[in-house]
Amino acid sequence: MLAPDRRVPHYARVIAVLVLLGLVALRLLILGGVAFLLIPAGRRCPACGGETIALERAGWVRMLPGVARRWCMHCGWSWLRKQKAGEPLAPVPRPSMERHVGI
Repeated sequence: MLAPDRRVPHYARVIAVLVLLGLVALRLLILGGVAFLLIPAGRRCPACGGETIALERAGWVRMLPGVARRWCMHCGWSWLRKQKAGEPLAPVPRPSMERHVGI
């Protein structure tokens, strides 16, 4: 225990908090990178081996470049797959003008 006259300076506490927050952020980045590497690539369904189709890139999937939700027409499997090089990304949904035009 420190004596009352030998207190820890304020900037040392700030540095300690910043280092701890940095370590938490680094852990989250590492976990996110590992999770990204675990997403399989390709168009084939892992459950039945059938061809999958790309769904619209909506929600949080839009923040992941090169990743799209895919759906299997044979078994109904749906999850994320990485896009292969040269494969077009699924379209991003556009807001409908029907509400604004009155159609």
